[in-house]
Amino acid sequence: MIFMRYCSGIITWGSIFGIIGVFAVLGALYYTGASNTEDLLDEFSTASETGAVSKSEDSQLGLAYACWIACGLTVLMLICLWSRIKLAVAIMKAAADYVKSTPSCMLVPPMLLLVLIAFYAYWGITAVYLFSSGETSQLKGTAFGTFTYDETQKYLIIYTIFGVLWGNAFIIASAQFIIASSAAIWYFKQPENPSGTVSKAFKRLIRYHIGSIAFGSLILAIVQFIRLVLAYIEQQMKKQGAEQSKVAKFFLKCCQCYMSCFERFIKFLNKNAYIQVNDFELYPKAFRSP
Repeated sequence: MIFMRYCSGIITWGSIFGIIGVFAVLGALYYTGASNTEDLLDEFSTASETGAVSKSEDSQLGLAYACWIACGLTVLMLICLWSRIKLAVAIMKAAADYVKSTPSCMLVPPMLLLVLIAFYAYWGITAVYLFSSGETSQLKGTAFGTFTYDETQKYLIIYTIFGVLWGNAFIIASAQFIIASSAAIWYFKQPENPSGTVSKAFKRLIRYHIGSIAFGSLILAIVQFIRLVLAYIEQQMKKQGAEQSKVAKFFLKCCQCYMSCFERFIKFLNKNAYIQVNDFELYPKAFRSP
């Protein structure tokens, strides 16, 4: 944490200026190589040799100009994003201070892993019992069999699959909320240097915000379930040979791409919503219009 607190700015600015310097030096080296190649043109007499050397010179000049253009664009981006980069460095330093003063936050990811393992173990046992509850029938000409399910069992399977998606999203969202709430309590209660922010965040989750977490994870689970349905439809199309239809295949791929992008959008929106909920509750003045 000490390294992150005091060296984050050096690493960030050093990396940026290092990239600029690399582009500039590479451009100079390529330009020098092109100049040396031009001096060799007089030593060759045949047209083929002269043409090969000329192409090498043009390639090196092109690379030199490309490196210098990249260097110039990087400098322009640095000028335009100067304040944002300074803000990012300040955030990294604040994060280091938070972790240093609240070491218990490092226990949240391992606890999340243990809860997920227990949840998946319970779901796996339940799924094994449920999927093996159907009527067995042997496949003709083979030693293998299959299960057939009635309508109630099919609905239970769908409910179980959706339940694991919702439960997984809820557990991960709870961990995100605890970290966000703990950091918000620590930041907005300065300079009191509050202690026990992780336990306070857990209490706030259970008492005030468990409905918000459940609703956000429900939306994400619905989107993920739709993606599973699309994957199932694609699998059935392959079994029935319907993938030969270019229009249907194109439409299905478009739907899958759209839902994949939409899932990432929902994850981003949920995570930032959990952060904003904490910030608004702990420091409402920042969200009031003047």
